[in-house]
Amino acid sequence: MKALTTLLLMLVAACLACGVGPAFAAEIDEASDLCSSTEDPCIVNDTHTVVAGITLDFGTRVLQISDGGQLDIGSGTVSILCGGLTVDSASGTAIKATGDDFSGGDLTVTAYGTCSDDALQACLEDGECSGTCGGDGGTIFLGSKIVGSNEWPATVTLYAAGDITIDKNITLAGTTSDSDGGELDVQSYEGSVTINGNVDVTAGGDSTGGDITVAAGDDVTVASKLDASGGDFDGGNIDITATDDVDISADLTVSSSNGEGGGGSIGVTAGGDITMASSGSGNIVLQADGNKSSDNYAGDGGYVQFIASGDITVSSTVRMRANGAKPDGAGGMVELTAGGDLSLAGQLNALGKGSDGMGGDIDLAAGGDIVVSGSAGIDATGKGGAGTIGLLATDAIAFSGEADASAEGSGLGGAVSVRAGTTLDLSGDLIVDGSPLSDSNGTIDLTACDVNVSSGGSINNEGSYGANTITGADSIVIASGAEMLADTSSGSNTLTYGAAGTPPSVLGTVSPAASLALSGTLTSCGASATTTTTTGASTTTTTTGTPTTTVVSGGACGDVTGDSQVKATDALYVLKKAVSIYTAEDLTCESSWTCCGDVTGDSQVKATDALYVLKLAVSIYTAADLDCSCGSGTTSALSVLGPSGA
Repeated sequence: MKALTTLLLMLVAACLACGVGPAFAAEIDEASDLCSSTEDPCIVNDTHTVVAGITLDFGTRVLQISDGGQLDIGSGTVSILCGGLTVDSASGTAIKATGDDFSGGDLTVTAYGTCSDDALQACLEDGECSGTCGGDGGTIFLGSKIVGSNEWPATVTLYAAGDITIDKNITLAGTTSDSDGGELDVQSYEGSVTINGNVDVTAGGDSTGGDITVAAGDDVTVASKLDASGGDFDGGNIDITATDDVDISADLTVSSSNGEGGGGSIGVTAGGDITMASSGSGNIVLQADGNKSSDNYAGDGGYVQFIASGDITVSSTVRMRANGAKPDGAGGMVELTAGGDLSLAGQLNALGKGSDGMGGDIDLAAGGDIVVSGSAGIDATGKGGAGTIGLLATDAIAFSGEADASAEGSGLGGAVSVRAGTTLDLSGDLIVDGSPLSDSNGTIDLTACDVNVSSGGSINNEGSYGANTITGADSIVIASGAEMLADTSSGSNTLTYGAAGTPPSVLGTVSPAASLALSGTLTSCGASATTTTTTGASTTTTTTGTPTTTVVSGGACGDVTGDSQVKATDALYVLKKAVSIYTAEDLTCESSWTCCGDVTGDSQVKATDALYVLKLAVSIYTAADLDCSCGSGTTSALSVLGPSGA
């Protein structure tokens, strides 16, 4: 037996001497440990442990991790500087940041381009060069996974001058009940970002979802799920910004999935267009829902906001939600704002799902037209009380879908407001119901130059004391087969028309009979319009032959084009400044307005400022609702969700 044992030990020793046996990761603390300084690309095809706290500087050379290659940063902080990162291994994990039993790592990859006027000058953006920043490098391609899940999951930051493509999963999830989600920050300064792999920054059941931030100097394409779900302390945040277009064909999730957590926030901003549509036969879900706890407590819905300088298209395969949970969670807020046209064919929900839940707020605004197709649904119902639904277009609105702001239980009815700068054509259903508070209840309001309720169109507000109002400066037509309904004993229908327009034509069903109101202040959209402008202490009245929906504020607040008027164009310019297409030099503001473009008084120019300027331009807000004090004033009526009472 002793002889046999001795023989086995000799065989093992011989195998180890020949290089056969378990592989051990080589530890590195500088780039030259991976390859010589002349190798480009620097190819990694085996496993290496990176010493914490160091920077691997490859200059403008490309770092390439091939099949079998892996960099393990443990729980340390590691920075990689290179002229590009290419991970082309088809399977496995290329970068590991799971760390020890407690904490994941912190990884930053910066992929530099080169200046067109100096090939030796590294850069991330054009402003760092006399010419342009780019060249053949400065890109990141991830063809294998990054993992960094732990009790304290990893933080991963990817910066590149050029395109960033994520083709495999990135997992930075919390692994225990009290773990927050991790953080992923992706920024292409001059290129596009394409996400074809799932990103997971979910939290444990008692914690908060993580953060996903994506920014591009060109386009952003999201073709795989982004998940920042949270637990008892709310969902996380997903923030996407593109100088040009954003295309979303996969789920975005910031909901709470445990305890009484509320929904998180989804914010998408584009200097061009935003398109949302499933790439397959199923639906995509963009959700910020609250959760019901085991002891019957509820989380509110979160915040979902999409803002584009160009058009927004929401296909029939899109489900957008910010629902409050049972029993008393309130619906959240959903906002879509387009500088161009807005097309909605999908479903928007901000429900209060429980017996005491209040409906949320859903707002659509466009500098051009709004088209709501027959497949579309907008739902702000709540059993404890309904929310609000608002549509606002500088040009025309064609509404063929359904909007519902009803209190399904004993709560007060909500409000539906549809306002168009030119024509409003209703062939769908607007619904409000609820239980009155004293002698008030829900409202439905339609306003445009020309309002046409066509056959099949319905205005239904049959709760006690519900009120319906149509205002048409030039014409109001309620066609045969259309209906305008309120409670016959206490409700009201009112048709208001301009002196220069034609009296309303009622061929459909209006019950109770409408009260007709002739307004001397409504100006015909086909006639000359009078506009009053106020700057400082002087007031000027001008008459033009071109009708507009321009509303002019007192003073400079909101006017960033320097013409003493606040128009939809001003909102577009503010949005472009918010996403860095414009700078302060591109705007013209009075010298007293030192934060030109900031109308919320927080010393920042954000997409929200553009929304508020647009609402001022079309008379939903007044100048008093804005704050151009750059953070030093206290006169604003704004809250985090907008002016009180708006």
